[in-house]
Amino acid sequence: MADKSNSLNKGEKTRILLLDTAERLFGQNGVTATSLREVMKVADVNMAMVHYYFKNKDGLLDAILERRLVPINQSRLNLLGKYALETGGQPIAMDNIIRAYVEPFIRLRDNADEGGADFLKLFAWLRMEPNFTYHQLMKKHLGDSLAAFQNELKRSLPDKTGEELNWKWAFLGGTVVMTITLMDQIDWFNDEGDMNGSADWIIQNLVNYTATGFESSFAPEPVPPARTN
Repeated sequence: MADKSNSLNKGEKTRILLLDTAERLFGQNGVTATSLREVMKVADVNMAMVHYYFKNKDGLLDAILERRLVPINQSRLNLLGKYALETGGQPIAMDNIIRAYVEPFIRLRDNADEGGADFLKLFAWLRMEPNFTYHQLMKKHLGDSLAAFQNELKRSLPDKTGEELNWKWAFLGGTVVMTITLMDQIDWFNDEGDMNGSADWIIQNLVNYTATGFESSFAPEPVPPARTN
């Protein structure tokens, strides 16, 4: 996230430099594959500074997630509150619940100069990396806002079980991760160049696609046949 202020002292600038550098490298190569020494080398910062501000690699990642996800969560909750007011106490429409959740996130793509695209890549890596600590850090920063969305899902789809809503939320998360992973890459189906839809277009179609999925029927898990001796 680029700093536009000239009022920061040297220490604050060093902290931001480390955050920006780590975010970019983590997004390019994944957190596990990027060493703290590589971040230090690119940022031209010594270990003492890293330890002073973040303690270790997990602390650095935690700080990156905090500075990105706190404003994203607030934007999500603001949109959810806006849609709740518009309904006058009635359940929020499914497409607006999903829009409130995905829009602040997808719009980071338009903030390339502020490092938004780097964070989207990093987030996709974190969702795919089998690292319990990284997943717990994401849960730490996403938990409160997720609870609000889960409550609205239950109000809007009262006939759905908790298990069904959990699975469909997982499907939504997977769809979002694949969307941010592929939206600036090649068109796999037509081989006609990049998939360069605007953020507005991506958001609208993502909402349409996933809202239909939430309202669809849910096939129960088949019961395995009883064993016979």
